[in-house]
Amino acid sequence: MIHAFKDVPLEDRWLFPGRRPNLHLTARQFSRIFKETVAAAGIKKQVTLSPAIMTSDRIMS
Repeated sequence: MIHAFKDVPLEDRWLFPGRRPNLHLTARQFSRIFKETVAAAGIKKQVTLSPAIMTSDRIMS
């Protein structure tokens, strides 16, 4: 799968593309989507995002 990914143009390589063309999903966008998803799922328990999940150093470049 990674080998097929390298043939994709650089500007289209984001697994989670952001609102702007050629940019990744930002931490703020991810947080907003996460909160909306929790509400839509009807989850009543308090849930939080781990800051480690949202750091770019954990994402394969």
